[in-house]
Amino acid sequence: MHHRFNSWPLAIAAYNMGPYALERRLRKKAWKAADGLENMPIPIGTRAYVQHVIGLTALLQDEVFDFPEPVDTRPLKVQSPVDIERLAEITGMEKDDIFRFNPSLNQAQYLHKTIHIHVPASIFETMQQNISLAGPTYVNHTIKDGDNLWDLARSHHTSVNNLKSLNKSMGKYLRIGQRLKVPANRLAQAVADHNPLLSGGHRIRYKVRSGDSLWLIANQFGTSPKAIARSNQISLNHVIRAGDFLWVFAKVRPS
Repeated sequence: MHHRFNSWPLAIAAYNMGPYALERRLRKKAWKAADGLENMPIPIGTRAYVQHVIGLTALLQDEVFDFPEPVDTRPLKVQSPVDIERLAEITGMEKDDIFRFNPSLNQAQYLHKTIHIHVPASIFETMQQNISLAGPTYVNHTIKDGDNLWDLARSHHTSVNNLKSLNKSMGKYLRIGQRLKVPANRLAQAVADHNPLLSGGHRIRYKVRSGDSLWLIANQFGTSPKAIARSNQISLNHVIRAGDFLWVFAKVRPS
């Protein structure tokens, strides 16, 4: 964002409200640092966000407080299927720390996709040695029309009683769209669990790839082109390019 706008206040604003929305406002009213933060042509909420970040920077420079020392990390390639939480647990990491080190992770389980994560250098070798033990024990199955407990139990090599014990709050009847925990021996039929640190809104910062369109992105995350356009304050006809970033409120999370 800084490379794009050549200004830290504008870069911070673009990160908060989206670069397209900021560019549209700047075309109507240009802004430079000498004009003051209070005169930035941005929404009140975004202006407060910019002021908070700059204020935090000033407090750090004045040594009013400090952040903890950065943790030395190393990159690690992880083949699927893997349960990120299980991998962290096996290697003795504190709860959810693996997601704090890797905020770009959308999911806790990756069933069909190789990923690259960063882990503390102090446990890198231990984690590398234990990757093979981090396959998911349980995954989620989304109920479809025609599903029943007997068929689910048979396809996942378990019993109806075991499914009921794994899903104590599932209710008397199955509902289309309901998610049940099942043994992870039929990954093609399973749904990956999401990152526990993500908000309930499933807000994802998506990097546009070559060949993407609003329709393809919307279809991938179970939303609509109109919703993506609205979230990024762009028109449905806006041209998106590889490398652009879009906010997407996802209803599903592909692995």
